[in-house]
Amino acid sequence: MDKKFSIFIVFMVMVFCSLSATQVHADDSAVPPPYVKCSEVRPNGPNPYIQGVPIFGKNTEFQSLRPYQASPCITQATNYASYCGNDLTVKDTITVEYPGSENYLTGTGCVQSGDKINCTYSVPVSKTITINLTGANLPIMGNTEDVINYKNTTDTLSDADKMNDYVSWYLNGVINKAEYSSIDIGKGSDRLINYSGPINKLLPQEIQQQERALTVINAVASVNNNAKIRHNQIVGCTYGIKIPFTNIVIGGVPGPCYDSGIMKLFPRVELRLSDFANHLPPIRSNYKDYIDYAKADETWRGRTCAEIKIPDSIPVIGGTGTILCFDNPLNPNYYAALYPYISLSSTEDVKGNITVDEVSSATNSNTDGTTLNDVTFTNQKGTGEASSTLFFPHMEESNQLGGLLQDTYAPKGADKVGSPTNVAAETSCKEVEVRSNKGDNLFASSITGKLSYTANFSCTFDYLYCATDDCAFTPGYSCQPDSTGGHCVKGQPTTTIQECTKSVYVSLSTTTNTPLVDNIWSRLVAGPMSIFKRIFPK
Repeated sequence: MDKKFSIFIVFMVMVFCSLSATQVHADDSAVPPPYVKCSEVRPNGPNPYIQGVPIFGKNTEFQSLRPYQASPCITQATNYASYCGNDLTVKDTITVEYPGSENYLTGTGCVQSGDKINCTYSVPVSKTITINLTGANLPIMGNTEDVINYKNTTDTLSDADKMNDYVSWYLNGVINKAEYSSIDIGKGSDRLINYSGPINKLLPQEIQQQERALTVINAVASVNNNAKIRHNQIVGCTYGIKIPFTNIVIGGVPGPCYDSGIMKLFPRVELRLSDFANHLPPIRSNYKDYIDYAKADETWRGRTCAEIKIPDSIPVIGGTGTILCFDNPLNPNYYAALYPYISLSSTEDVKGNITVDEVSSATNSNTDGTTLNDVTFTNQKGTGEASSTLFFPHMEESNQLGGLLQDTYAPKGADKVGSPTNVAAETSCKEVEVRSNKGDNLFASSITGKLSYTANFSCTFDYLYCATDDCAFTPGYSCQPDSTGGHCVKGQPTTTIQECTKSVYVSLSTTTNTPLVDNIWSRLVAGPMSIFKRIFPK
């Protein structure tokens, strides 16, 4: 396949014609309600609810890459781009009668042809409808529903599928996730070498540590000062016994946060971002001598160290030093072991929305001989808003991770590179090839509005008539019209009403307001310092 075409396809999802509402996943009811404030978490015990049902004794953070679905810290839809979305097709039926619908006749009206009569109608329609958008999902960007999460105990996606098919998994890598054991026999080295992701491989350890420290600081600020940056999500778990009113865990063996196999027999302690506030790694620039930094780093990793300096009087090696370290059982080392599990970016959803265009540009002009004119969808309302809210996962995450990856090749003297550049705007919608896959639920609601249009069509009926009026000379009888010239019936003739029903399919064009999509497109594909431009040869 042509490389330039591959690059284009990878990101065509960002045009969001691929916003899909065709499939509802098994995990669509996974959380949300209720909304979780940025300063709060879903704790264990009787407090969490799933679809109104209380969940006892089980963590309800959905998945470490999307722990709080539909609970964004920033509750306004900002920094979004508008894209043409999928058409929403509404089926309607129109029925006219002959005789009886003469007020809808238009043009030549009804024209007889042999034993048939053809009538032309123009029928205005105006009705309130509700469009259910439940099941709309976001492909390509990420997938937390077909992997181990708070409901699933096994993956249905391989590590290769995650990395090859999803932006989030590619940038993050599959290692260091709360859902998996830190030592996966048979997969450990393979995952580390082949599925770490470019950021884990390229970004220096010192920068990674300080980026994770910023994640912790943001979580603490959100909890204590209502900074509304990120939820205080679970980082990882240890198996042991936590001493009450302390942060000391006896045992403290890191393990997966979802009970499986023999691990169910051991007490589990969940460590959140805020638990690392007093256990951050040392900063290299704060130490003049490397040996002092090395000692502080080993101490942070749970070891006790002694520094030995060689006297200046000894030739060659005088004035240097070394450190001797040993494991200290009283100094927990699980903080350092789980520190790489702290995310390098936001894992928050961001708000967007979808609206139906008031004047549809995608009406079905001719179906079953029916043409539609003047199609409008007005007075639309979503759940409490004028449009249906969409909760986009992995957008802020991919934007931040893309920036980190760009920084790995920053030119000398430049502090930052790859600031988003404007993407040329289209003045109209055009169809493009789009590829899609299973994605995370956007938790869309519904849209209610007034659908109006005019349907123009023709119907053919049997021509009913009386050829003679012989029945008039028979007392008590009259002529009943039919397609053969009429027949005599006792009493007065009845009116034979014929019906004609047309199926109408109205395609309503939509506009999706997608947050941060231009930023991601710029960082990964189109910008002057985009990642793909650095990876692929000219």
